Amino acid sequence: MRDPPDRDSTHRVERELFAGVENPWQLFDAAHRPKEIDARVLVVHDEGDTVVGPDHARRLKAAYGDRLDLLLTRGLGHRRIVTEPTVIDQAVGFVTAGQESAIRWT
Repeated sequence: MRDPPDRDSTHRVERELFAGVENPWQLFDAAHRPKEIDARVLVVHDEGDTVVGPDHARRLKAAYGDRLDLLLTRGLGHRRIVTEPTVIDQAVGFVTAGQESAIRWT
């Protein structure tokens, strides 16, 4: 996993970009205020991801509950996961689910 930014850099970003914002890092946290998202969510994550640990995906699942479909893989890492045919098929299926019934043939 990558080292987090040093404390001075973190404080500089908070001070210069988010002056007056309490806890600005929550703005980038997908698990923050999940009730504001009313759509289903798909998270695809590899158990061996060394950039973003799988605990992040599990935390999202806990926050969104049944509204989140969690697809866990093994051996794909952080980058190869986006080109894996099975993952692509699952993502396309998730996005297009229910669209067949919305199509009207004339």
